[in-house]
Amino acid sequence: MKRTSVKVLAILGAAALVLASCNKDEGVKYLSSNITIDESALDGAPAPEAYKVTFTSTSTEFVREKYSERNIVSVDSLVTGVYDVTVQAQYSYAGYAYNYIGSAKDVEISADGVECTVKVSATKAAALLVKEVFYNSSKDNNNANYMKDFFLEIYNNSDQTVYADGLGLGMTLSPNTYEWKYTPAGTEIGGKTYEYDLGIQDDEKYVFLGMTVWQIPGTGKDYPVAPGESIVIAGYAMDHTTVASASIDLSTADFETYCDHYGEKGQSDCNAINMNLVAPVSAPTNNFWLTVTGRGFVIFHQDAPVRGTDFIRSSNYPTSVGLEVLKSDVIDAVDLVATATTKKWLPEDLDAGKVLSQGNYCGKSVLRKVASNENGKLVLQDTNNSTEDFIYCEDESLEVKTPVIRRFGVGRPSWSTWTTAQ
Repeated sequence: MKRTSVKVLAILGAAALVLASCNKDEGVKYLSSNITIDESALDGAPAPEAYKVTFTSTSTEFVREKYSERNIVSVDSLVTGVYDVTVQAQYSYAGYAYNYIGSAKDVEISADGVECTVKVSATKAAALLVKEVFYNSSKDNNNANYMKDFFLEIYNNSDQTVYADGLGLGMTLSPNTYEWKYTPAGTEIGGKTYEYDLGIQDDEKYVFLGMTVWQIPGTGKDYPVAPGESIVIAGYAMDHTTVASASIDLSTADFETYCDHYGEKGQSDCNAINMNLVAPVSAPTNNFWLTVTGRGFVIFHQDAPVRGTDFIRSSNYPTSVGLEVLKSDVIDAVDLVATATTKKWLPEDLDAGKVLSQGNYCGKSVLRKVASNENGKLVLQDTNNSTEDFIYCEDESLEVKTPVIRRFGVGRPSWSTWTTAQ
């Protein structure tokens, strides 16, 4: 379960000089210092808009703090002495929360204009995680198979506000069936010579999505998701209990995979915000989930627009195509399988485990375990292993043993205000 235009910013506040433990006194001589922040060790992590730079005297309680303007900070209120300088920041981008840290020890400030360079590094953790998935459907009031009540819930597991704009959603093609290694034009496969290239260079860097790929709309900051909030993506954002009493009310879902691309009959355009169908890879008969037996579900973000044509052809089955997504652009992925002997849909570097289905049309969802829940702060477990991280909603530890959106009192985004379907 893993890694992206979800444009995400940490609010660092206005640049300001803060006096933590000492006031300017008459007659005290104050000195200046210029700090340059070296970002060469960020290793591909995005640079935050500002850093907080702290000067702490090694011999007194004197402290100065100031926010940088990008990677430069100048402070003119230091007293003579030796300082430890720390540089910190937090930043959220493309579904990840980044923490930045750097330090310089024993910096002597004995004259104006002392120069110092501090190298910063970054660590990252997934901010957005798949919280609950309902995909194996239920029975309607006539005991017929009912396949319209599926949903996927995505939770902000970090302590920073993130933006859902541009988040992509798709399902993988089986790596056990299809090969994607590069095969040049002119290769003979099954007695036929193909006049175009198959597969792709460095195919192990990608995961391949099939059927439909959807994307949340927005310009970058339209859909903020605060810490402890979640977004719900429904196939049909309606109250399904009117048709299947044992099902779920999804009329307050935030997004919906609604479109008339495949001539859907009987689907109303509900109040939920419509996802964009960006890549109809191979046209299924319904709008998102075609199967009730499981698949590798992937949420991702890439800075470039998602390509909706010219898909990659499989090396061993050239009539089958997939949309390649860099594994480094995957935010989270969950491997759902039909039986204990079913092979994984996802490579182990995206999900080391898999979740076993409890049967078709059984009306049961899978949900992520809670790592902690203290003082109203819900933290979900994320070990990159679905076998360890997920349980079924019939687990004895749960009060509600049916699919539930925003379980455990999870918040709803401020922009999601509708209460019923149209």
